[in-house]
Amino acid sequence: SLLPSAGLLRVSATVDATAFIFEYLVGVYIQVYLITVCLAWIRGFSFEEGELFRFAMRRFSYVLEWAGIVVAVSTLILRVPLVLAYFIKIPRVLDYLPIARVLMSGLIIAFCSVQISLVLHNETLIAAMRAHIYFIQKNAGRLAWFLVICGIHFYGIMACDAILRGAIAEAGIRVAPEMAEK
Repeated sequence: SLLPSAGLLRVSATVDATAFIFEYLVGVYIQVYLITVCLAWIRGFSFEEGELFRFAMRRFSYVLEWAGIVVAVSTLILRVPLVLAYFIKIPRVLDYLPIARVLMSGLIIAFCSVQISLVLHNETLIAAMRAHIYFIQKNAGRLAWFLVICGIHFYGIMACDAILRGAIAEAGIRVAPEMAEK
């Protein structure tokens, strides 16, 4: 082995943090592309796939500043402590990660329309924030109901996941003794 176990863990944690940034930016590009597809369908535009990809790439450049803020905050509160824990002793580093994840989710939900505004209106980040505040003021009730419905679906999916995982584990327990006899 070229690296001792601790060194390999440090390298893998660093690669994981870097991969997160790449994955997030690719995910944001896919979101931008899907937003432009929806816009084209709603408006009844005919489009070629290549042209739409190029259009989405131009729109993606407007979203990069917002994506950079989200990546920076997420990296600072989630990824950096995990990477640092491999280099220096950080007590109970895993204990506060659920809180950090809730904070990140709250940030993204609190500024839910900023990215769409940036994609559709070629705005600066400040103008998109103003548009978001205006959107919240005009549509607070609708947004609240949308979030409630999203929450119900989220918890429904989580319940289905828990049921399936429990059923799979239970089936595995029943099958395991039979496999041992053979």
